[in-house]
Amino acid sequence: MSKRHLFSSLDGLVPKALRGIVASNPRLNLDETNRVVFDPESPKDIVSIISGGGSGHEPAWAGYVGSNMLAAS
Repeated sequence: MSKRHLFSSLDGLVPKALRGIVASNPRLNLDETNRVVFDPESPKDIVSIISGGGSGHEPAWAGYVGSNMLAAS
């Protein structure tokens, strides 16, 4: 098994992943305290779709937030 890893520790890995997603798409915002990625430009006059995950899947759905997709994750 390889001893090389991208991160030396699992501590803070979810916030790091969420910050990376938001950094790659400047349209998105991050509420780091609640671990929520959201699109502040999402239309307010339509039903918003929000998705989430847990048990190790927290950052997975954040990649689907944006125009014509999820309003938040």
